[in-house]
Amino acid sequence: MSSHTLPESFSTPLRTLITATSLGLMLSGPLQAEDYDFFQVNAVQAEYAAHPMFTFRGAELRASKGWGSFFSELRYRNLTDESRGLDMKEKRWNAAVGYAVPLSERTRFDIRGNFGDVELTLSNSQRKLQQSSNYSGVSTFIHHAVSDRLDLFAGLEYQNWEKDFDQKAYHLGTNYRFDRLTLGAEYTKYSDSDAINFVLRYGF
Repeated sequence: MSSHTLPESFSTPLRTLITATSLGLMLSGPLQAEDYDFFQVNAVQAEYAAHPMFTFRGAELRASKGWGSFFSELRYRNLTDESRGLDMKEKRWNAAVGYAVPLSERTRFDIRGNFGDVELTLSNSQRKLQQSSNYSGVSTFIHHAVSDRLDLFAGLEYQNWEKDFDQKAYHLGTNYRFDRLTLGAEYTKYSDSDAINFVLRYGF
């Protein structure tokens, strides 16, 4: 194996992320930190393949801060649904540290290391069952400015779960800026679930 070949033991998503990171670092240049300075509220609808009778709805809060090419982000979401006398809740938080590089005047790339926790609670008037698991992983996104106001983005994500099967995901979304306010939408497809987010963001 040459020094430029990734080990075969690496999973395909991880190999893709590492290759994209190497390309991004080679093309590295100055970046505007304010691209990652924002507070955000998402209206979320999510579904799990293992729980087809529930359609989860709720809110997600996000906060991000950039320092040059580096940034950090915190996310927390709380979703719930009720069906056939059962209540089900999903609580999820995620912390990420990332690095971003410009690929062109209108396109940038970033990679993030993630750590988080997902908790599912199923209850009725007499019983409550709870399951939670930590995870760590990596994700990468490409952001492209179609115009001065309209952005498109796409991402890949890999999560290593402590108590469950590993998850792979892709993200697709768009944002439209009105000065400091941004409206947007994002679709995320995980191995066992998917989610639609409607976004309201304030940049600072």
